[in-house]
Amino acid sequence: MEGIFQIASDQPLLAIAVAFVILVIFFFFIIKLVKIALILLLVAFAVGSYFYLQSPGQRPANVGEALEKAQDGVERAFDKGREAITKGQELLDRGKEAYEKGKAVLESGVDKGKDVVDRGKSAAEELVKKKGKGAESGQGSRPADGKK
Repeated sequence: MEGIFQIASDQPLLAIAVAFVILVIFFFFIIKLVKIALILLLVAFAVGSYFYLQSPGQRPANVGEALEKAQDGVERAFDKGREAITKGQELLDRGKEAYEKGKAVLESGVDKGKDVVDRGKSAAEELVKKKGKGAESGQGSRPADGKK
């Protein structure tokens, strides 16, 4: 601790710079707190306005009752949000399953297509071989004398 004071007294410009940085940090921290306080004030005003506009004659007797009602509403909304997330997760899982099934069907279709192409190639090769043998033995499609 004495070392810090010794450095601050030996180098006053450095001490001023460090103090300025600390003040800037505190300033931004306080600004954040003020923003949070303003947001909370706006939320409280919105809740109060909601209750007043909902039924002006039946406003809560005290702030505690209003807060309990607001808390109940928030809990219900939170529960509905959880249900929506659960349903969304289930739909996502179903979508993944459908994607995997579709991918498997597509791959099997591609494999079947490759088999068909291979069979077509082998059939074409056989025809070429038969024609080649027929041409060698003189049994081509055209007579040897060149007349039709």
